[in-house]
Amino acid sequence: MRQAWKKAAGLILPAILAAAVAAGCSAVPEEVSSSAPADTQEFSAAAASVEGQPGSTQGFEEVFAQNPIDAAYQEEEVNALTNQEMLQLSQKYADVWETEVEWAYQALVDAASGEAKSQYEEEQVRWPSERQSKLEEIASAAGTGGGSLAGLTQATQTMEFYRERAKELYEQLYQYQPDYSYAYSSAASSVNSMASTLS
Repeated sequence: MRQAWKKAAGLILPAILAAAVAAGCSAVPEEVSSSAPADTQEFSAAAASVEGQPGSTQGFEEVFAQNPIDAAYQEEEVNALTNQEMLQLSQKYADVWETEVEWAYQALVDAASGEAKSQYEEEQVRWPSERQSKLEEIASAAGTGGGSLAGLTQATQTMEFYRERAKELYEQLYQYQPDYSYAYSSAASSVNSMASTLS
């Protein structure tokens, strides 16, 4: 009888221990799962705290590549067959991009706040003198080259100068307003709207 009891105890004790271990293991995931919502809430709160601040510029290049000004320029360029026509086209779009610089500046200042806003306003104050200096540099370089293409070279480089500056500003604006608009598209919309009204 004693031997039978020892044998039974030898079978029961391991079973009890196994059950206890299993119960302990099942309790761990329950504790981990209960803490997950709290972590998620903390992350959401942290994300909300930076809302309204400059975001990422990821995707900007793709957005800018679709700007309506480059598309319009390329469409007109096909029909510019002489140097004079190319000169006029470059001068036209230099003016267009210059307008975009001012438009993007204003939109950026309006969208920013605090220190960033002050920095953009300071840049805007410096812009006229920096622009004049760069335009003189372009004119000097084109004049040094001489020849019949000097005027075209100057006009083309001036256009590219304004375009690159506008692009820099729009990239900064993109951090605040990924769905920003261009002065060119707004002007075109106004013209189309007026035409529809008159018709």
